[in-house]
Parts: sequence; structure tokens; C-alpha cells
Amino acid sequence: MGMFTNLIDRILHASWDRARRARRERNEAVIASVSPDVPRQYTGVSRNFTVKEALNGTFIEFNRHKWNHQRADDYEQCIYIVRDGETLVDAIATVLVLMDKRGDEA
Repeated sequence: MGMFTNLIDRILHASWDRARRARRERNEAVIASVSPDVPRQYTGVSRNFTVKEALNGTFIEFNRHKWNHQRADDYEQCIYIVRDGETLVDAIATVLVLMDKRGDEA
């Protein structure tokens, strides 16, 4: 009877250890997937702009989004009003320069 009990105990103990290891590996995989130590695929700055028509002219809205995996992402939204007589090409060139400079400051 003692040998049979030892065999059953060893089988149950091995099964318990295997289940515990599998649970630990699953938990580690979940922690790694949400951990701030794991970098995102893209951590740079994305910029975009939109030309919009208003009642009395045109303005350009530009946005900057800087990804940050350690804390909240940085967002910035600015508006550039196209002056009377300024061509849209010159205004867009100005916005692109401003977007580049703002990205350097951040």
C-alpha cells in the first residue's frame, strides 16, 4: 500500500508542478505584453496638417503626436492662418518648417 501511495503522490505532485509552471509562464507573458519596459513598435513623432477653408480665408491646422511608452503620449495642435496674398504653397512650406522646429524642441 505504501508504494502505491508514493506513486500516486509523485504523479499528483508532478502534475501540480506542471500546472503551476504553465500558469506562471502565462502570467509572465501577460505582464510582458502590458509592461512599460517593452517598447512599442514606433516611438517617434508623427506630424500631419490639414488645409481648411473658413468664412473669411484659409487656415492650416497641424498636429504633432509624440509616442511615449513611459508615460502619456504628447499631443500638440496648432493653427496657422494664411495671410491675405500669401500663396498656399508658401503657407504649407511655412507650416512644414514650423512643424519641424516644434518637433526639435520637444
